[in-house]
Amino acid sequence: MVPSKDSETDLIRQERARVLAEMRTVQEDLVDIGSRLEKNRPDFGLGRGGSQIYEWEMNLARRDSLRQKLAHLQEALQRIDTGQYGICIRCGQPISPERLALLPSTKLCAKCARELEKQRHGRRKRH
Repeated sequence: MVPSKDSETDLIRQERARVLAEMRTVQEDLVDIGSRLEKNRPDFGLGRGGSQIYEWEMNLARRDSLRQKLAHLQEALQRIDTGQYGICIRCGQPISPERLALLPSTKLCAKCARELEKQRHGRRKRH
């Protein structure tokens, strides 16, 4: 049975809402991390800071990761708006709904992601 245009539109609307909700969560997390970084700036003096510096560095890394995730979600939203969401950018085939549920910002189907990972892994072994 071929899905109707209405059911496709509903699915797209649901995906858009889900991506927007995830974007809001990431934005809230970014605000939280930003305030922690502001309040808890460690003393970087020689022999000072210790665990505070470690925590500061972890928060910086988390902030960078959240910024990257937000950028990927914004790209996913753009793909939804242009009708390209759920289509693999490498092979042009549909990305499985299960994969999109786990990785809403993915641009690759599972097969292409595996192939790229194998290529990357092969390059790392040679170097």
